[in-house]
Amino acid sequence: MYYVYLIKCIDKHGKISYYCGYTNDPVRRYKEHMTGRGARYTRSRKLEPMRVIYHVAGQPRDAMKLEKKVKKMKPVEKKYLYDESTQEITWDGNGTKK
Repeated sequence: MYYVYLIKCIDKHGKISYYCGYTNDPVRRYKEHMTGRGARYTRSRKLEPMRVIYHVAGQPRDAMKLEKKVKKMKPVEKKYLYDESTQEITWDGNGTKK
C-alpha cells in the first residue's frame, strides 16, 4: 500500500503552501520531514501535520502518477484536499506517533 500525502508548510513570511509526496510508510516519512532529512522544500518551513489524501494499492509508479497530478493542482485545490482529509499524521519529536 502506498500513500499520497500533503504537508501544510508555512514560510518565514507566513505564506502557506502544500508539499505533496508519496510513501509506503507515512509515519517514517513525516519524521524524516520533521527532522530535516526529508525534502529540501520542507527544511526551511514550519510544518503542520501530514495528511494522507489517497491510499494507492498497486505499484509505486501508481502513487507517483497521482502525486504528479496533485502537484499540478492549484493551491486552492490542494487546500481543499488537505482540509477534507481525516487521516492525520503527527510526530512529537520523541518518535511517538500522536
